[in-house]
Amino acid sequence: MFRPTAGELIAGIADSLRETVLPSVSGGAAQRQLKAALHALGRLQRSWDRLPRYLADDNADLQQTLDSTLTTLTAELQPLAPAVADLRARLLAQGATDTTPLPSINDPALASAGRTNEALQALLADLDHWLRQPAQQALAPCARALQTLASLYRRMVERELTAWATQADED
Repeated sequence: MFRPTAGELIAGIADSLRETVLPSVSGGAAQRQLKAALHALGRLQRSWDRLPRYLADDNADLQQTLDSTLTTLTAELQPLAPAVADLRARLLAQGATDTTPLPSINDPALASAGRTNEALQALLADLDHWLRQPAQQALAPCARALQTLASLYRRMVERELTAWATQADED
């Protein structure tokens, strides 16, 4: 284990700013910006190491939900809509290795998880958009799929709040 950890370094920077810089900044925009920066540093200090687990959990949930939803739509919608067939093909091709760098992420495994997350969320957005078209909303399988996506969105928000150390962590 490397010491100090990233969290310890961030906490040290925040403590130093709070103890030495903040008292010398009197009111106004500069003080508000410094307080906002200290708040952001505090959240970052508490959450920096949660990102890998968050992405792994989010990617698994996205993959499973998209797979089951598209499988159900494929089985229940006849004739099969070209948009659903295209989304299913894109999901199945998801395993292809993409080595495009992600800004500010140096770890290759974390960058790969981030790229996967972005691709899965793009698929989700396309599926959601298609399901919300008036012609699809009248179909029972599509209405059920929208309910499934609503549950997914709730889980995603809960995971993100936990990963970013909001809610109970700040009390």
